[in-house]
Amino acid sequence: MPTYSLDADVLVALAADTVEGIVHNGADVNAPILAGYDIFGCFKLLSHHGTWLQVKGKSAPPDKQIHVSKDAAEDRSDVWIFYKFRTGDNEYALCNYSTHRFVTADLWQWVTCNRAFPYAWEHFQVHHQGEHVALLCRASPLGPRWLTVEPNGNVRSNQRMADAWEKWTLVPFKHE
Repeated sequence: MPTYSLDADVLVALAADTVEGIVHNGADVNAPILAGYDIFGCFKLLSHHGTWLQVKGKSAPPDKQIHVSKDAAEDRSDVWIFYKFRTGDNEYALCNYSTHRFVTADLWQWVTCNRAFPYAWEHFQVHHQGEHVALLCRASPLGPRWLTVEPNGNVRSNQRMADAWEKWTLVPFKHE
């Protein structure tokens, strides 16, 4: 699997090739789906453990809990569409390809994927860390927190510092 040194120009180049042919709730993503957002790219997120960020399968509870798995998902529940907020402040909303819902950080610092539209808790800053990125939820209910993988495979937004467990590899996903 290729890895990339992620500066802003490289990230834009990677993303540019991933949006063709993708649909969101039946609409081509090149159409203006969300006012105030531009489609940025489509990626899989690989944790430092070598596990994929994904929504639990079709039998997921209504809250659409997010976890990591060693296996890639057949239903593309491990693919994330990145929408860039137009304010230009490096904030993105992550939408799951399979569920068409947005990632959010809740009051208890659990990360779920159950929002139909991105509000403040659904905004993440992407911070470049060499070949990896770290995702910061600035509007987390308890203040800015980093997206992290716990030893049991759960995903939370409860860390105040970005260390190894808070780093992700962005793997471009091309719709076929």
